Amino acid sequence: MALWESDGITQIGCAAYTSQYSDIDIVAEGLTDGNWYYISVDNYVGTGYSGSFTLCVDQTVDYDLKVGAVTIPSINNWCSTDAAYTTVGASDDKNKGTCWANGPNYNRWFKFVATTTVASIQLKTGGSEGTLQHPFMALWEIDGTTQIACATYTSQYSDLEIVSVGLTIGNTYYVSVDNYIGTGYSGTFSLCIDDELSYNFKDGAITLSDLNGWCSSNAIYSTINATPDQAKGSCWANGTNYNRWFKFQATAPTISIQVRTTNEEGTLRRPFVALWDASLVEVACRTYVTDNSDLEISSTTLTNGNWYYISVDNFTGPAYQGSFTLCATTAIPNDNKANAIILTDFNSWCSADAKYTNSIATADGLVGSCFGGGVNKKNVWFKFTALNPSVTVTVTTGGNYGTMSNQQIAMFDVSDTQVGCIGPLAGQGTQTLIVNGLTVGNVYWISVDDNNISGTFSLCIDDAATYTYPTGAIELTDLNNWCSTPAIYTNVGAPADTKSGSCWTAGTFNNKWFKFLATTSQVNVQIKTGAGYGSMVYQQVALWNYNGVQVSCARYVAAQGTVTLQSDALTPGQWYWISVDDANTSGSFSTPGRGSAQ
Repeated sequence: MALWESDGITQIGCAAYTSQYSDIDIVAEGLTDGNWYYISVDNYVGTGYSGSFTLCVDQTVDYDLKVGAVTIPSINNWCSTDAAYTTVGASDDKNKGTCWANGPNYNRWFKFVATTTVASIQLKTGGSEGTLQHPFMALWEIDGTTQIACATYTSQYSDLEIVSVGLTIGNTYYVSVDNYIGTGYSGTFSLCIDDELSYNFKDGAITLSDLNGWCSSNAIYSTINATPDQAKGSCWANGTNYNRWFKFQATAPTISIQVRTTNEEGTLRRPFVALWDASLVEVACRTYVTDNSDLEISSTTLTNGNWYYISVDNFTGPAYQGSFTLCATTAIPNDNKANAIILTDFNSWCSADAKYTNSIATADGLVGSCFGGGVNKKNVWFKFTALNPSVTVTVTTGGNYGTMSNQQIAMFDVSDTQVGCIGPLAGQGTQTLIVNGLTVGNVYWISVDDNNISGTFSLCIDDAATYTYPTGAIELTDLNNWCSTPAIYTNVGAPADTKSGSCWTAGTFNNKWFKFLATTSQVNVQIKTGAGYGSMVYQQVALWNYNGVQVSCARYVAAQGTVTLQSDALTPGQWYWISVDDANTSGSFSTPGRGSAQ
């Protein structure tokens, strides 16, 4: 369809299909009253496309032109219905926004009267809110050509936001909405406007009223469409870029705030966070370690009753913008032994990355005997009921796993007797505490602390064996003075093994494996070679528990003969493994002698 002057040659407007049965629209202004104008309607070449149509003409201009802009009735938290507007069939009018990649292409117009000095305008698309793709938006003075603010897409179905302060109350302002060139990107959209500042600005900061272990809904906040405001954190690599603001009134001298961005908690990458007092004096600052770091800032020196502000930002570049979850607490729930977090899953369970923290914890309970300096600084507590005689606890830090440094772990029984302790670790990484001999059904407590830097950490617990032994280990079922047939076993052809006894010698190890279930605390194992007992030269033997920890070790005193290994530190009911190797020549061997395994 085209619109022409009376000569039928001078074109005024033009519209073409976007789909097989497109409705099309031409809007024109500046016509001369009394003049004749002509409309021509056609279709794509091919008689198969020819057909009937309906024609409508209205002298009232719609929102395809600035002069027909839709009047927004209220800017006090007003929103259109979902997908109420569309750029389909629209034409270009006036100027493109300075941040738009191209245009104007198919822009639509809206207008409002300022009732405050603030306007926050949101374009929404995607899902039920619209089909518009790669959108543009701009805010203009009354002339429609003097730009006040501009926004452009960061993804196919980007929501856009423009926030402007300093408007003149009573003045009329215009909003234009467009999309990237190509009618395939045209579509429907929703529009919202409010006359109050959003959390894009410090003055519109979201108030956090619950500081008792509060967390927002997952991924509810976002730096997408945010603009820079106020100062950047001293530890940030750049900015401000797209910072969002929150505030709270201190009810205690302590605060821990976490920005969470992993998995369902958000899409924000390379995050920044800072804590400020009301005068924007920095209290604390954190920056990302990896692209999707969870961050924590904390303080123990707040003034009760004073207001504090939190700003969240990300590294420059729209690709890093995204959603995030916020958590805040004035007291760590498991700061004391009485409120220890209960652990119930021991099947290789691990917490979320950087889930726990001791940043604002206080000293409580017993001090681990291995803790650095013997000082219990900021320990936090967990407890569990033993389902097996052994348990493995790991505390991991560094990268996405947490900011704590030099972590240390201790475990206590119900009578406050220490049953295990390890640490402190040098720096960050994984610290592992393995405790054997637990009483099934009894409750045990885990204390986690640091010897250097308090902060977040990840926790894992498992009550299964942590070392996977060869599946072909020969099971010894008769432990009552049992002896093998002479020279029945051999390590010839055994593959290279990563396990070797601490007392062994040789360049490579080709272990032959056995296992047994202890019935007493004692064992006597003999390995014999030579004189019909076997061809192995310089035999050596080691005993291992189900966590891969060596219990005992023995080796040759001569090229051949009998090597004896003994231990009285076994736990009845637990599995143990025996590895047999040579330090010189692989070959056959026997397990003879009274009490070879008892």
